[in-house]
Amino acid sequence: MPRIKRWFPVSQDFNDDGSLWDFTEKFGDRSLRLWLEICAILDKTENRWEMTESSCKAVFRKARIRLATGWLAVGWLLRSRWLAVPQRLQTGQVGVYGSPNYWKYHPRAEPEDFLFDTLLPSFLPSDSSLKKEKNPEPAPLNATPEPTADSKNRKLELSPELRVAADAVYKTDVKKYARLPVWLQEGKKHGFSDAVMAEALRRFLPYAAECRDWYPYLDKIVYKADQDLNRDKHAAEHAKRKEELRKVSEAFNA
Repeated sequence: MPRIKRWFPVSQDFNDDGSLWDFTEKFGDRSLRLWLEICAILDKTENRWEMTESSCKAVFRKARIRLATGWLAVGWLLRSRWLAVPQRLQTGQVGVYGSPNYWKYHPRAEPEDFLFDTLLPSFLPSDSSLKKEKNPEPAPLNATPEPTADSKNRKLELSPELRVAADAVYKTDVKKYARLPVWLQEGKKHGFSDAVMAEALRRFLPYAAECRDWYPYLDKIVYKADQDLNRDKHAAEHAKRKEELRKVSEAFNA
């Protein structure tokens, strides 16, 4: 059997690509992971990506990017002609996209024509919503933050357990962990409970002072903490149920 290919070509000058800088400045550094994941899909499928709502969400999850940001990023890729409909598929497979530059990095591939004036998929946002969002500097993580007119909607509602764990990490290096409130907000948006995030921060605390690229590392820990706590919760519920059945059985046989 042939070996499975686990790599794909990337331009060596990607850090000199102005359009790529525009892309990441609009949608954050994780959008680069989003684009690389799409490139990996195209490499595996000979420049064909069936773009559906579910397939986009799967890519967003792998890149760990918010849904709202992901939709805007994919819309930008289409409007900027990084993705387009291959002309030969215009009357065939609806919703299948490819990269017009694919053949440049795959010499054996045959160049093909693309359609750039097609309608966007219905699940993508309109042009009017594609505006560059300002990213305010995150406020320091204070025990009792002073509310302001601009910060009322962004105020973090943390449980005492989570606030203690977050403060412990934050105080190890105030400058380095200035974005910790952003991480907490993202965690809540992804559905992690305060107990899970607090457990992740406690596990991370021994490494907080030395860890440089802490954001993705903490992301990995919170996913593991979520799995562990759910497993422990289910085990405790199973043990409780088993004990209740034992008592019922003893009462019945008495």
